[in-house]
Amino acid sequence: MVIGSKIKDLVKIPSLHLESQREKCIQCKKCDKVCQMSLAVQGMVESGSMSNMECILCGQCVDSCPKGVIHYSFGLPKKEAVIRISSTGNKFPTNSPPGNNSKKDYINDHSK
Repeated sequence: MVIGSKIKDLVKIPSLHLESQREKCIQCKKCDKVCQMSLAVQGMVESGSMSNMECILCGQCVDSCPKGVIHYSFGLPKKEAVIRISSTGNKFPTNSPPGNNSKKDYINDHSK
């Protein structure tokens, strides 16, 4: 199944997937509690990427969310910035920093 998912993503075949609206999330973590695969669903919502190879698309997180943050969608997943957290807790996109700034400068300019 993992290989099939990677091929699907590579050739851009539409599929059923989860999407989220992170700005509506109240961080109640009900989605984490009901996940049959014990995934950190709320963390995926916060990061902006609902893609996880271990997710079986059971919909428990969709049904449990009181604000309707998580929903099913069919098609190609929306392109969203992937956030990586450094060992110091700073967040930065996984793509290269813009301009000639070093990654350290970029982190300092964009950390919360």
